[in-house]
Amino acid sequence: MNCSTPRPPVNHHASPTRRHSWRVGFLLALMLSSVAGCTRTPSRLPGLESTPTAIIRPTPIASVAGKPSPMPIPPLTDLDPAKTIVFVSDRSGQVDLYLLNVETAGDITQVIRLTNDAAVESFPTWSPDGTMIAYVVEDEREVRNLWLLDLKTGQHRQLTKETPPFDVRRASWLRGGQVLLYDTGKPFDRRPELRAITIEGQALAPIVPDEGNIIYDWSTNGSTLICAVGQTIGEPRIVITEAVPGATLKPDQDAPIGFAVDLSPDGRFATFAGPPLSDDQITSLLDITTGTTKPLNEEVSGHRYEHDFVWLPDNKRLVLVHGTGGVTDGQGRLKVTTDAPPTSDPAAGLWLISSSPATGEVVRTQLTNGSGDAAARPSPDGRWIVYLTNTQKPTPLESNIVLISVEPTTPSKAYVPRNLTPESGNNWSPEWMPLR
Repeated sequence: MNCSTPRPPVNHHASPTRRHSWRVGFLLALMLSSVAGCTRTPSRLPGLESTPTAIIRPTPIASVAGKPSPMPIPPLTDLDPAKTIVFVSDRSGQVDLYLLNVETAGDITQVIRLTNDAAVESFPTWSPDGTMIAYVVEDEREVRNLWLLDLKTGQHRQLTKETPPFDVRRASWLRGGQVLLYDTGKPFDRRPELRAITIEGQALAPIVPDEGNIIYDWSTNGSTLICAVGQTIGEPRIVITEAVPGATLKPDQDAPIGFAVDLSPDGRFATFAGPPLSDDQITSLLDITTGTTKPLNEEVSGHRYEHDFVWLPDNKRLVLVHGTGGVTDGQGRLKVTTDAPPTSDPAAGLWLISSSPATGEVVRTQLTNGSGDAAARPSPDGRWIVYLTNTQKPTPLESNIVLISVEPTTPSKAYVPRNLTPESGNNWSPEWMPLR
């Protein structure tokens, strides 16, 4: 959330799931428990004002990459998944990985530095059991490869050895925590395959589309894989298959057209947006067992470009970005621009989408109102969301990670954001530690 294509859409996931954002489209949809029912008029939280955001979006300033030489760290075996995120920051003058405990005493947070070398680290992703972190390293040749940090031992080691024209953009773990999938190529320069590698560094058979197609976008929950697949010039279609090395992705001509694909944790549903390259797109849910799709934003007036889909652990709610695309770059950071972000759309920001198990009614609730808000990541217990914004303090020129409650305990504290990274420097790509 990287190969050759026309104008890809912005999609985050980064992180794996979570999560990484592009502006060209891909497909696939998903549905929630009930697909019957109607879409309710979007609701906004009490007191949520529609205010213009900063003219210049905050942008992390990448260091010039040097040779990777990560030092071992003390073993970390007592982390609390409900409170721990890994993230990327340039606060030290170079781009490194850090751990943060979101529980604070006053304004003081616990931050642990994980890397300290001249290379550029990005796209961290936790193993399913929370004992390892895979991440992408850009070296002095501007080549990206996949590395692994074992938190039990504190040791870093390189997994992939890609060379130009191939690269590693982001990775996701397969079920069992022994194999990672990753895509190759630089942003907007897509390569037609997903590669697989074991945690011991053994390359497995890649996952490839049938002849003449490329993979525009993809997501996996570890056992199911969803991809937007199409020709280099054309509209991608949704393909769903088991996440097994060596699989072939063959798009069905009757499959939905779309992009920004994301799977629910249990693999029963998926989300996507389409048509690609449009500023007025329909967000859809796809029931993977029946193939039925349901629109989620037909009654939204005005601009309907939605992306950065991410599911909550209950498989019934998701968070998405409503508004402009292209707010993140090839490292998952908020992009710099001298253009003023659109302020005419009061619906811009993060939205929580849920459905009633009894009626199938879809409910849309606005969580934030920043036109540059992006990269939402829910906590493993579903209580919190962290995200990036372009309205942070103390300065709008620095990118911070913000925490917001999904289910506030009192109306007076409803959806009040809290800055987790008030220190100087830019911070991005937050990923929660999974529950063991």
